[in-house]
Amino acid sequence: MKHGKRMLNNQSGSVVLMAVFLVFFISVLMITLELMRLSDIEIISNHIEDMQTYYCAEAGIEYEIRRIRNANANPATRAANVACPTTTRQNDCSDNRGSVNTGWTYRIQDKSFKADPNYTYCNYEIFTSIGCKGSFGAGGCSGQFARSVQAIIRRTNQSTNLRYIQVIRWREL
Repeated sequence: MKHGKRMLNNQSGSVVLMAVFLVFFISVLMITLELMRLSDIEIISNHIEDMQTYYCAEAGIEYEIRRIRNANANPATRAANVACPTTTRQNDCSDNRGSVNTGWTYRIQDKSFKADPNYTYCNYEIFTSIGCKGSFGAGGCSGQFARSVQAIIRRTNQSTNLRYIQVIRWREL
């Protein structure tokens, strides 16, 4: 009897050791799962901000198309501008009232040209819009996210109305 009781006393420390290993293993497993969850959240938030930047660049092109449609569409006023200028504009991606500051900005470059020398106005335009999380500096977008969209449009001469616009190509750069 004494011999069996002594064997049980010698093994009583192994239960504590197994419990410590079990707690350590569960802790490592929980930390690993939490790190995986946090990296998934970061990937998703980066994807959302990247898509918002893309939509801001698209908004720049949509704004320019609307600006052309609302502008004076008289061919005589277009004929005075035969040089077909290249202009660059920059706006915030916000609502029309300017009451919402989203933190995104777009810069759009408008290259006008005549595809047919018989035209008296610049009938083709290439819009290149860059959406940026943040603002633009001398080196381009100062933020982490920047996306570019390009649209080639053609104005068709529907009698004297140049407001009819045909989008020939719309693509992401």
